[in-house]
Amino acid sequence: MWQNRNHALGATHTRPRARPYRTTVTTEPHTDSGRRPGLPIDAWARQFDGWGCTTLLHDVTLADELRLDMPVPARVRGLLGKHHRALRCSTGATSCHGCELLGSCPWPALFERSEEENRLRSTQPFWLQTGTFERRARAGTELRARVGLVAPMAHEAAWLGVALRDAMDTLAGCTTPSSLPAIGEQRVRLGQPAERWTVTLRTPAQIKGDPRRAREDCPQAPILPAIMRAAVRRLHGLATWTPELQLDRVAWPDLRQVHAESYEIRPARGTRYSFRQGQNVPLQGWVGSFTVAGDAMTALSPLLDLIRTVGVGSGTTAGMGEISCARVETEAADEESS
Repeated sequence: MWQNRNHALGATHTRPRARPYRTTVTTEPHTDSGRRPGLPIDAWARQFDGWGCTTLLHDVTLADELRLDMPVPARVRGLLGKHHRALRCSTGATSCHGCELLGSCPWPALFERSEEENRLRSTQPFWLQTGTFERRARAGTELRARVGLVAPMAHEAAWLGVALRDAMDTLAGCTTPSSLPAIGEQRVRLGQPAERWTVTLRTPAQIKGDPRRAREDCPQAPILPAIMRAAVRRLHGLATWTPELQLDRVAWPDLRQVHAESYEIRPARGTRYSFRQGQNVPLQGWVGSFTVAGDAMTALSPLLDLIRTVGVGSGTTAGMGEISCARVETEAADEESS
């Protein structure tokens, strides 16, 4: 897996020891006459136009200097699960194993899903974004946490909001409870296609795949096809929570002519403490930014719009894979002027 390799993505790649990744959807066009061709990626992604989710947004100001042994989003994720369990567990047991209420309890549906549920739905129903992967912050720093929740789990938003407030208050050292998070409904709206994009991995993206294949697919920006395939896997997983979305195979444009105007990608590592497992869990992935241009980017534009909302890769419930995607001509220029 990419997140376990030490080399830079711009260096010569060797085939990883792990077996090549598999995905639940076909990620290349079919040329075999006996099989139906995949749906072009732009048409595939536009099936999510108008897709809805519930968002929770909470800000706190640090009372004291923050020094953690893990990144901020990892700490928030641990505290979020801990406080939500305290609110929703009616038995007070230290483990869900063997609990008679397991089938009706909302806590494991979010934080400790069974193997059967993981087979049916490969993606958890929420994601966390904090915009930072730092471990330290000065007193007076404002921290923001955003939680996205799939529509079928919207009934749990109020409880999750209280847990998010308590988690952030604990992190910030608040002596009195802060106000509850703002809860709202969000509909994903896809913009116009663009040929030039700047993509920034704000927190480490844990993405699987074959680095050699990625370099062959897009020599100047090998992480681009890896991100796009990870995005398809993630959206396919989220679609299992939305039965009306019947997703087909995917056909990709030719990315070999995509030009990288800038490309700065590096590995990042950290750990988080899992209250459920009682031990530290490694966090590792890729951070940095790159600007790319080419005709193929117009086909990828809807997919880039989508992952700005839901993130990419694994570990999104712990704040991993937070990504910013901006059209160079409009959005990037607006951000610079503001």
